[in-house]
Amino acid sequence: MKIIFFGTSNVALPVLENLSHEHQILAVVTAPDARVGRNQEIKESPVSVLAKEIELSVLKPEKVKGNPEFLKQLTDLGAEIFIVVSYGKILPKEIINLPKYKTLNLHFSLLPKYRGASPIQFALLNGDKETGITIFILDEKMDTGPIVAQETALIDADDNFLSLSQKLAFQSAKLLLSILSGYADG
Repeated sequence: MKIIFFGTSNVALPVLENLSHEHQILAVVTAPDARVGRNQEIKESPVSVLAKEIELSVLKPEKVKGNPEFLKQLTDLGAEIFIVVSYGKILPKEIINLPKYKTLNLHFSLLPKYRGASPIQFALLNGDKETGITIFILDEKMDTGPIVAQETALIDADDNFLSLSQKLAFQSAKLLLSILSGYADG
């Protein structure tokens, strides 16, 4: 399948890597390089670093909404589907609906629980014993599109944000690969 991947943080890495082995990644869209740390060094996002390592084209638009040049770049690439994992920006309707199979988002909770940007933190802070991942068709509202797949994950007593996010990232990569062709087939 021809894919454009949207992601920025470390949790998106297992998904991008696994997709790149089984599908054609036409481009990776990630956040622009930013100043980080005490010395304010300009750094690439983790997704940008991995994409370059595996020789994928990288796009770093400053803005996605109201950006006709970016929309044209996406259109010209001709992807069948967009996959979003921890990208960090809200995509407008004209981008969401651009590819044939729309845009799938991977979210690290069992939606509708813990919509928004901090689902792992909320699960840990609330003392939940389990959480999970949801793959859904992106729409204009925050984490509300039709659910394509969900899978539960246990939260171990010693889990913290880092360990749980990595567990969910690897689990979501496997789940996405297992459902992608079936999703495309209807």
